[in-house]
Amino acid sequence: MCSGVIYSGREKEEAAIDNIGARYERYGNGVEAPKKLEIIKEKCNELGFTNGTGYLKLKVREVILESPNIQFYEKMNLFCTLPDDKMLKYTPIINAKLTDTKKLRDRFLGYLEDATKQSRIKMGEIVCVGRDFWTKVVDMHNHLDGFREFSHRRIDIYPAMLNRTEHVLGVKVDTKCEMKESYPEATYQSSTVLLCKLLEKYLESAL
Repeated sequence: MCSGVIYSGREKEEAAIDNIGARYERYGNGVEAPKKLEIIKEKCNELGFTNGTGYLKLKVREVILESPNIQFYEKMNLFCTLPDDKMLKYTPIINAKLTDTKKLRDRFLGYLEDATKQSRIKMGEIVCVGRDFWTKVVDMHNHLDGFREFSHRRIDIYPAMLNRTEHVLGVKVDTKCEMKESYPEATYQSSTVLLCKLLEKYLESAL
């Protein structure tokens, strides 16, 4: 999405995080899981991670980032630590719901981007919708060989951001929430980047 466009400063860093963030936000990004073990291992070796969030205000970083210890990086690459036979069992489960999860994720990204354009940031609703999304995008898959349980652990860092939003910022989270059936297509690829933008706007309005 960002190729051929020249960015500077904050925009450049945000574009880089948007690109790599979408790769780590598994389930719904539309990328088919490789079916051959050698390709899976190649992809695992290619993955890197950056916590390049220096452009964010301190309070937003406090909400978004966990302590970057070894356990954090293991969470980011949990699939790559599975035994070979489990990797091969899980990839067809992921691919079977590729279209359905992408539709849900596209809707979620559209919701978040639409929320950034509103004059008032309804953070309680955003946290509620986010939690609902991360639960549904995993539970759409068949629960074979512990797949759902594993997948909730795999994406745990994203619900954890929402938990910190609630507790660090003292947000009162809505008990009921739902997205509309459709939103304009989002220009951002990463829900994390959109959450950062929402948090910045929310904190600015609280001043």
